[in-house]
Amino acid sequence: MSELVTLINAAADHAYQEIGAGYHIAPANMPRSRTCRMTTLAMKWYLEDQGVTDVMTEVRSTVLTREHYYLTMRDAGQLVLADPTWQQFLTRKADEGLPNVLFGTREEAIAFAENSGVHQLDLKLWTPVDVPQQAIDDHPSNGHQIIAKTS
Repeated sequence: MSELVTLINAAADHAYQEIGAGYHIAPANMPRSRTCRMTTLAMKWYLEDQGVTDVMTEVRSTVLTREHYYLTMRDAGQLVLADPTWQQFLTRKADEGLPNVLFGTREEAIAFAENSGVHQLDLKLWTPVDVPQQAIDDHPSNGHQIIAKTS
């Protein structure tokens, strides 16, 4: 198990305790809870306190889900995600053997979630977003100015 996975599990345990107490949810029930925003932020702050510097919060929506929050970061040069409340999307009761945190590359996470019973539409929460190269090239961070039209 990599050092990052160990830190992510510790961050999740911490978040489940802290956020669960605030919502009166037992830590064991937190992976299936709908507290993704607060649980994800608590994990982010914990990881940053432990020296993990490239942790980003990602927010996604689908036709079934209004907003869902989880973390992305780099591990051994690869973009990975960590979702502490992914089990809320299971279409059946969680198996005892499922991990509390969905962790891996997007492809690994999607495959694992699908095999665990997550609905096909909810898998889009973790699907990569394709951004057209022209949009990247035209972005202001690349030196392009946005000129407002006036009437």
